[in-house]
Amino acid sequence: MNESARTMAGAGGAGRPGQGLTQHSTGRPIDEVLARLDGVIQRGDEYRAFSPFQQRRRTRTLAISEREDGAVLLHDFGGADTSAILAAVGLEIRDLYPPKPSASSPIRHERWRPRISPREAFELASVEAWTVLMFGRRVVDGHEVSADDYARAREAVARLERLRTEVER
Repeated sequence: MNESARTMAGAGGAGRPGQGLTQHSTGRPIDEVLARLDGVIQRGDEYRAFSPFQQRRRTRTLAISEREDGAVLLHDFGGADTSAILAAVGLEIRDLYPPKPSASSPIRHERWRPRISPREAFELASVEAWTVLMFGRRVVDGHEVSADDYARAREAVARLERLRTEVER
């Protein structure tokens, strides 16, 4: 779909402050946010729109995207604060996040999988293991170890532990 085909001609009118959910709400936070903005166009996985605080409507300074978990990310390159933007279109910070399913909810979540390939996991493990090895050598050889070196070694061990936990899932 090209940019002009994705432009949301009717966006911005619905959902102004005090109007609640838009008439055609899908329940997805991204759709709710986009329905309340003017001049929305899609560029790949990201959307651009006019900030509610823009005086001149020449450049779309508001970037909107959706994380894998359904949360919405907003950034105004014109400098407006996210809370102010949301207030201007009748939303709150909590509206950027999908509702958490209750224990009785029929929604089943897939088991989380790491976003890195096995090769990337191996490379990460190699770097962190090397860091721990170098730290250990310095200690065994009787060299003084700085607080920064110690902190980095602890971080490497923690990363290796998190990686091991993820691989075991």
